[in-house]
Amino acid sequence: MRVAGDGDTRGARELLAGLVGQPLETLSGRWNSILELRDTHALVATGRSPVGTPVSIALVEEALDQLNAEGELRIDVPTVGYRSAFVGAVLQTLPGTRIEQNPQRIVLGERTAEWDVGVGRLLSRAERVRRFGGAPYGGIEPSRSTRNVFLYSDPVKGKAYGYTYDGWTDDGQLFLYTGEGPLGDQPMTHGNRAILEHREHGRALRLFVADGYIVGTAQRQQRYVGEFEIDQDLPYALEDAPDENGENRTVFVFRLRPVGNALRRESDESAFLDIQTSAMVSLVAVEKNIDTEFQVASGEATTATRRESELVDRYMAWAGPSQSFRRWRIRPPGELHSLLTDIYSERDNTLFEVKGTATRGAIRTAIGQLLDYRRHIDRDGLRLAILLPHRPSHDVVEFVTGLGISVVTEEERGGFESIEPG
Repeated sequence: MRVAGDGDTRGARELLAGLVGQPLETLSGRWNSILELRDTHALVATGRSPVGTPVSIALVEEALDQLNAEGELRIDVPTVGYRSAFVGAVLQTLPGTRIEQNPQRIVLGERTAEWDVGVGRLLSRAERVRRFGGAPYGGIEPSRSTRNVFLYSDPVKGKAYGYTYDGWTDDGQLFLYTGEGPLGDQPMTHGNRAILEHREHGRALRLFVADGYIVGTAQRQQRYVGEFEIDQDLPYALEDAPDENGENRTVFVFRLRPVGNALRRESDESAFLDIQTSAMVSLVAVEKNIDTEFQVASGEATTATRRESELVDRYMAWAGPSQSFRRWRIRPPGELHSLLTDIYSERDNTLFEVKGTATRGAIRTAIGQLLDYRRHIDRDGLRLAILLPHRPSHDVVEFVTGLGISVVTEEERGGFESIEPG
């Protein structure tokens, strides 16, 4: 999951957990000791406070992120915070670090180890950190001590953050990989920028996929897929996905090409086809369940979908078998998601957008959807209509029909009325 640097403290927590009970020497030669690790803080003993005082785990995580991002970190209160001495004592336990003076700081050293991990091999995060650097947790981990950016993909856990794109495309030429950032639109910073600019910095993208669990733990095993580089012509697509609060937002879906041999397994395939340069449009059956248009899951959305489905059933029953209804499946150029329209009457060449309520907001949305769909449907004389459970206000009807769109409403005594433009 790509959540490092956004409130996630798992990297610091793992580091601190391995130091509980050990004497930690600060850069000034004093001693600290972690007595225990709690939910949000570590209880740290010093010579002045042998019973321990709390230190925020988030403080250590922030320092760890900065050290990994910049390669060095000043150990002083303005830079690190109130417990800078303790933070410095923790960070200098990381392999490959050294202490520099004037100003006092911790620096990540350059490791000389050549990459010798074979494609398909399991490599724990802890072993990767020890040998090749980078933080222990997070989905995108640039290493300052080796020329690598480590990418971790776990579609099962990633679903909570909308990371449903990851995997090989159907032709096995590209691996789709979702960027980091659990809340709101993902920014092109930190790990995302490390992927985008990896060539400029002479870094290799090394991809791992979660594969089972380490025996006796809840930690995922990581299998090495291979070295990758970002596609030069089209590095990424911008797609919709829910964040950890279920709110719709924009995410980066990077298009990665393998460098040399790579592990290709059916279990690692993406549910999405690769991006196309032109729209892909086809007619599909109304009954076919193609849930490719993104919608935030919520009780309100589910209720609206059910109302719309029931309204469609009543309308098609009223129209009778002489009308052949289908749906358009549209995949816009440069995008991974397909759009699935509501019903289309082949006999009348009419595309309907269905809404379970006749509010002005719902109708405005329907207008936008119809105009968007129409750009891609190559049918001369295509008519547009909005199907509603009852007649909206007179002003709204004039607004819709003034745009050349019909308003089809269900009548209280049964049946439907069509209000035509003009």
